[in-house]
Amino acid sequence: LVGKPVRVRVPPRAPKEKIVSAWNKIILTPQEFHDQIVKLAAMIPKGKYKYVYGIPRGGLIVAVYLSHYCKLELLCNPFYVGKPNSLVVDDIADTGKTLASYPYSAYDTATIHYKPRSIIKPTYFVEEIKNDDWIVYPYEKIEEKPNREL
Repeated sequence: LVGKPVRVRVPPRAPKEKIVSAWNKIILTPQEFHDQIVKLAAMIPKGKYKYVYGIPRGGLIVAVYLSHYCKLELLCNPFYVGKPNSLVVDDIADTGKTLASYPYSAYDTATIHYKPRSIIKPTYFVEEIKNDDWIVYPYEKIEEKPNREL
């Protein structure tokens, strides 16, 4: 399936639940995801980084792609991220709390998607999306529901 992302309106949950929202659900196809990885790889300056670390879970997939496309050594242990020339990656900077919670948040970062509400703005990102967009990546369940408020 190649084409534009499928946009599905997620209806609000029952009032008794904590999270009530009207997310704009965007389902990425594998081809769209791949195309965005290629764009992200093209943004990474050649020779600037030697290592890439992916924040589990979505960042691991992005890191593996970038390790191949940018010829970077994949770090599998966060304790080695302190090495010079390290790039830290995730699939999305949503609230930014994941990127900020790691001790290496001061390093250069790269994500596919970035939301303006994120407390961390990645050094490199492919697309800025709206705060009410909910991205479903090809490696996630389509029926998965947002785990946070708008």
